[in-house]
Amino acid sequence: MRVAVIGGYGAVGAIAARVLAEDAGVRVRIGGRDPAKTAVFASELGGCAEAAAVDVTDGDSLHRFARECDVLLYSGPSDIEARMRTAHAAVAAGAHYVDVGTPLPLRDRLASELGPQFRATARVCALGASWMPGLAELLFFHGVALARARLDTIERIAFFARYQGPLGIAGAEEILDEARRPDAGDTRGAYRGGVWTANAKSNVFVFPEPVGKQMVVPNFPLHLRQGVEASGLQNQVAHVAFCVGIGDRLMMALAERARSGSALDADRIVRASQEDAQRRSAGEALVFAATGTSSGTRREVGVHLVSRGGMALMGLVPASFCQALRAGRIERTGVGFFWDLAPAEAILQPLAKAGYAVRVSP
Repeated sequence: MRVAVIGGYGAVGAIAARVLAEDAGVRVRIGGRDPAKTAVFASELGGCAEAAAVDVTDGDSLHRFARECDVLLYSGPSDIEARMRTAHAAVAAGAHYVDVGTPLPLRDRLASELGPQFRATARVCALGASWMPGLAELLFFHGVALARARLDTIERIAFFARYQGPLGIAGAEEILDEARRPDAGDTRGAYRGGVWTANAKSNVFVFPEPVGKQMVVPNFPLHLRQGVEASGLQNQVAHVAFCVGIGDRLMMALAERARSGSALDADRIVRASQEDAQRRSAGEALVFAATGTSSGTRREVGVHLVSRGGMALMGLVPASFCQALRAGRIERTGVGFFWDLAPAEAILQPLAKAGYAVRVSP
């Protein structure tokens, strides 16, 4: 399998490229705007990698880059038009398209413009193939499925995601894009008694559970909310709580923007995340817990994924998805979000092999 990585020497793309380069069945094409950087990084990966310059503002450049590739992995600038051009290049090359970002408008446009072509060629267009919201969503719904299988009734669900580590420019721009959404405040809150209650329209608010602290929440709860509603869980579960922690310095930087409405650029978010990583040990955690009854006895079902490895998950997740494609474990085709397309085990098993503690209890 040939995987072409746009942004291949960047913070997230480099991690994905290194993981894929260790797979004997994969050849990696490293793409970026700087030919020197692409060449240096490709040489570090060895004979399984090659370098190629690519300009995401130029459709012809993207088509040349995607030629003869099986998967086009996008880890480039936070720009919907660049992503659309890249997806068109993937269709023309007969390749799968995997995007680490999750812009909702992009999903709708891709489904409308390119959905039939991806399905006709039995190819996948996967969005959100990173740790948040992609892996967070995947683990959440995996936990829901386990809870339904093991519990007769589900009374309460809690979900916690924590990230403490340095971000790259593209990741910082994704956070800013979500923070700028005019409806962002409406997508943050908690279910209580089957009713969604939104918090104040601010990037900072208090979640009473599960940790009872102030947290900055990027826009990923919107997808969880939609999933809970689509599954009908809101009519069965009395309480669903979501909470995200992304580092003190980064939280304060975003809080400042929320309070004052002042500009906050991607460089400042990157610096804040780097300061967080230097001040304390980096790490990631996703914790799902469901409380209910089984045969008349109160029980809890939990799924926990924990690491102290910093931002490795951001690159490991899209790499795992590409490996699942190669192994034929992604059965759906067409345009969709990562968590709707990937079986949980196909992603969690490689993460466990990479040193992440994946535990299901009891």
